[in-house]
Amino acid sequence: MSNSLGIYFGSKVINIVETKGKKVVNNIQIARSLISTAGLEEKVPEEVKIVALFKDELRRNKIELKEANLCLSGRDIIIRNFELLPLSQAELASAVTFEAKKYIPFRTDELVSDFQTEVDRSAKKSLILYIGIKKDVLDKYASIFNQLDMKISSIEYSPFSALRFLRLAGLAGRGTMAIINADFKDETEVNFTVLQNGFPLFSRDISLTGEVEEFIKPEGMDSGMTMEKLKTEIRISLDYYHRKFPTKAIEKTLILAEDEHRQDLESFMRELGAPAQSVDVGKYLGRASSFSMSFIKCYGCSLYKTVKIPVKVDILAAKVKIKQAKEVSGLAEASLFSGLRYDQRVIIIGMLICGATFLYGVYRKMPLQKALKEIIDMRPLVKTVSPELGYDDLVKVDTDYKKKIEEIKRSIINRDVYMTDVLAAFSRLTPENLWLTNLSYNKTLKVAELTIQGYARLNDTNKEIELVNEYLNTLKADEVFSKYFEDIEIGSVDRDQALGFTKFIIYCRTTYKGRE
Repeated sequence: MSNSLGIYFGSKVINIVETKGKKVVNNIQIARSLISTAGLEEKVPEEVKIVALFKDELRRNKIELKEANLCLSGRDIIIRNFELLPLSQAELASAVTFEAKKYIPFRTDELVSDFQTEVDRSAKKSLILYIGIKKDVLDKYASIFNQLDMKISSIEYSPFSALRFLRLAGLAGRGTMAIINADFKDETEVNFTVLQNGFPLFSRDISLTGEVEEFIKPEGMDSGMTMEKLKTEIRISLDYYHRKFPTKAIEKTLILAEDEHRQDLESFMRELGAPAQSVDVGKYLGRASSFSMSFIKCYGCSLYKTVKIPVKVDILAAKVKIKQAKEVSGLAEASLFSGLRYDQRVIIIGMLICGATFLYGVYRKMPLQKALKEIIDMRPLVKTVSPELGYDDLVKVDTDYKKKIEEIKRSIINRDVYMTDVLAAFSRLTPENLWLTNLSYNKTLKVAELTIQGYARLNDTNKEIELVNEYLNTLKADEVFSKYFEDIEIGSVDRDQALGFTKFIIYCRTTYKGRE
């Protein structure tokens, strides 16, 4: 049984996994931060630095394989899902290319792409999985492996490599299933995918920290804020999925995540009505090790030929087809125009015919353009939204506004103090022999503070102090006060010998975190 090599280019680490059959022989992890400190000059291209590091690691671990399966993250791979009416095979390729232009922010001829179809008989539509990679990105990786004297056997989207691992573990069965791949330590993106019988219906890469150049060091990240951002993005993704596929309810969610985040994500998905199950990776790998999503993806990638999955998109085969088509076109052009004599009159007549055809096309388009302008003019004017925006842009604007509203609710409205509730609580919380003399409430952008002044009278100093402490504990235990005030403490307790009672001051404070 021959060995196989998988290489994963992640956002923060590069993983190399060598397997024999399904057993891991070598596992190498290279931090991307090492690339900038590889002992080479700053002007040296990144590919050269990667090649130098790779050669050292391959030599150190005695890896001599000449083929590798390549696994790429969402920052390199473009993946889109859309629907088409059933078409013949002759019409399908051009229809997919035309439809993909609606979902991609640059020209499709800048991509090497492939697609896979799945017939949805209930909706009488074809589900399309479209995957592409920009030609310059593909050329960069081809250059790296050429310098390593190594052939690229396959190129795969990293969540599909993780799916291969789940398939090996016997977890990726039939039905409609969601998968969450999350690793706050080694990754800066979370993959959220929904599949039906193994075919991807929806896939999204959720960025946790912004652009690659803006990565925050793990020790500087607030895991609580990151988790809240992730939950918001998952909720948005699920809302979109349910609108697009209202009849395809998610039956199960598999969660691959670090131990400290599994239970939180599992509970969150259950709250959203998606039954969840955390995956114990060590159980299926047969070895104890710290969780690493980059390793799981790379391991699955190395099993490209061993473990089959329903996804059969092949970008490399698409590249070969493009190359062959160019060669055939070049040969046809050479044979067509060889020995041809040019006549200026024919050229002039041809140009006149082309010009007339163009002008006639412009004339035919004028009524359509006029109708389109009228439709755009009918849109309600909104100062912050341009009427020229397309559907995808409007969806993005809507999503951004919803995020802002949720943030306002979470940080301002839901945290505000409603004094009606607080004042109503005093009548039921104030015990006998204790009287309130003054309530003072002060609020700024960052702090809200309630000052309670009063006195206790039991003709016994110790009992009066004890009564004040009991009152303090009652306030802390009350749902109203614990909801609105984080800190409740005694400011002072003094015995007034002349009047014969104990005076006290209690401070109730809350701080609005994140308000500036």
